[in-house]
Amino acid sequence: MFGESKPKILSIVDDLSWCYATTVKAMLPWLEKDFDIDIVTPAEHRHVDGEYALAWCRGALEVSKDVLDYHGLWKRALFTVTTDGEKLEKRIREDRPHARRAVGVVAQNGMIQERVEREWPDLPVWNIPNGVDLKRFAPSEGPRGFTVGFAGRMKSGHARRQKGFKYVQDACRAAEHTFVCCDRELNRIPHDEMHEFYNSVSIIMQPSHSEGCSNTIMEAMACGKVCLICKDIGYHGEVCKGDADAIADGTAQVIFVRRDTQHLHNWILRLKEDRGLRHMIGKNARKFAEEHSWDKIAEIYRKMLWEAVNIARFRERLPRVDPPPIPEPTARPRREPGKRISNMLLKRKQGKKKSRKNGRYDPWQKQVEQSRAGPEQEVAEV
Repeated sequence: MFGESKPKILSIVDDLSWCYATTVKAMLPWLEKDFDIDIVTPAEHRHVDGEYALAWCRGALEVSKDVLDYHGLWKRALFTVTTDGEKLEKRIREDRPHARRAVGVVAQNGMIQERVEREWPDLPVWNIPNGVDLKRFAPSEGPRGFTVGFAGRMKSGHARRQKGFKYVQDACRAAEHTFVCCDRELNRIPHDEMHEFYNSVSIIMQPSHSEGCSNTIMEAMACGKVCLICKDIGYHGEVCKGDADAIADGTAQVIFVRRDTQHLHNWILRLKEDRGLRHMIGKNARKFAEEHSWDKIAEIYRKMLWEAVNIARFRERLPRVDPPPIPEPTARPRREPGKRISNMLLKRKQGKKKSRKNGRYDPWQKQVEQSRAGPEQEVAEV
């Protein structure tokens, strides 16, 4: 593990055919030059063997706990946090006893990075978004009619509420438009065929309550589709342009919407009638996706993984150093009665009295200034 050979990395994912595994597989052509990466699930991890320099946990920590315990990789664990909002707070509560032992955390947007740094200030945090395959996800001839698309996990009621599915469903019913849904479990489409799904719809709506860096939005933007998202969550809400001013001056890359059925219904009607607006936003969306190609994102991950491996090596090579004990406070020795004070102490006392007399040190000056200034006033932030 510490020789001249390439460091071995164990990438732990929950599903080999969905987003976490596909992102790792997409970066393998660029990461294999520096690392040997094994991708496993919790059900298949026992057949892998060897000394791993790093355990890269993609997804929820509860998926990786048994694997980290079995291989003894807690001190070499690198966590990826992929969601914000209420789900992030739940994740932090569950991961609090274990994350302190980790090498670092990969956050997929600035909100996650800020929250993780506030919770674990001594833990390295890297803010890295997802990438996209620009060759596979590319614009093609769209549908003849106007179709609304939605892609997300909807196995449970909680998952539907998290993705804002009800807002999209009600808005499409009110507008009487065709609604195409792609689900992870129920109406599953292989990831190799997702580009066909994006190009079969006119727009993508995803008013989620929590996101990290949505693969759905990134892939749809690469296909030149108009994406309706919420500004207060996710990587795209932080960095993309999508407000009214951006739409007016032609620089919008997405459309920021509210979680409101009538608001979404109005946008469906406007986008159906305004083909030029769809073309303008789709063109800008494609340019944004080109800045997040996998070769560029993989280079960022390559540098980050080397930093994480070096942190793990530092931990393995140096022994633990305990902090020095805090000395117990001792009583100040008192001067014996009748003992003569040294000339140095006498000069110090005379100097203090002199400085106070000359006004360089006035203990009452601070109180006078405070009384003149009055009570401290609270300032409201703008």
